[in-house]
Amino acid sequence: MTVTKKMEAYLEAYGKRWPLSGSILAAKDGKVLFRKGYGYANIEHQVPNSPKTSFHVGSISKMFTAMGIAILHEDGLLNIDDPINKHLSDYYQFDSAITIRHLLNHTSGIFCYCKLYEFLTMLSRQNLSHKEIIGLFCDRPLNFKPGTDYSYCSSGYYLLGVIAEKVSDMPLSDLLGEKIFKPSGMLNTLLDNGMSIIPNMAYGYTRNHRDTVRNAIYDLSFSVKNPKYLSGPNQFNWIRKFTGNIWEYMKETALRPK
Repeated sequence: MTVTKKMEAYLEAYGKRWPLSGSILAAKDGKVLFRKGYGYANIEHQVPNSPKTSFHVGSISKMFTAMGIAILHEDGLLNIDDPINKHLSDYYQFDSAITIRHLLNHTSGIFCYCKLYEFLTMLSRQNLSHKEIIGLFCDRPLNFKPGTDYSYCSSGYYLLGVIAEKVSDMPLSDLLGEKIFKPSGMLNTLLDNGMSIIPNMAYGYTRNHRDTVRNAIYDLSFSVKNPKYLSGPNQFNWIRKFTGNIWEYMKETALRPK
């Protein structure tokens, strides 16, 4: 049985257990073996997903922010062991022990703003400034002493985006575009503000106890800072381009808690 037949059989069986919607790409040794879209990018108009459909990828995109920080480290514009206060003094003085490394590997102890009920229900639909977003969590007690524990934290990655913009003197979208997306051919990967027209974009849906329903609309500009839309071919280009020394360094050092 060919790889295509095996993939189709597996995905058909999966789809019988749970509705499958997305774009699948499988590759080996740099060669694409299978690519196919399943389900709908837009249910209302019955627009099917294709291999070129772009999806909102949420926190999966933290890897791009991390890579941006790694490149700035390699270029000498920052050091991952810098105290974050060195780069964030315009906004707030955090615990002096917190470093960029702690933000990268979720060991800073900083409160995660995504846990705020008012953020999920109201604030995420407003166009908030850096100071307003940072103000949601900066005065809250640390969950633990920096470097002593692990707690997944989107606040930390928000701060990484702010730091990257400051040291590079560029909007994060331009920095990642110049250093990552363009060099790797990821031309359909971008930050989204919730209002842009995105070619081949899939709408978001969720399922309640009875029906499939559209996700709430959010102002995505608050989340500095993570790219939001990504297609299967773009993800493949990312893997091919950035599996060298710098990414291995990040995995083995900066992203791994000490």
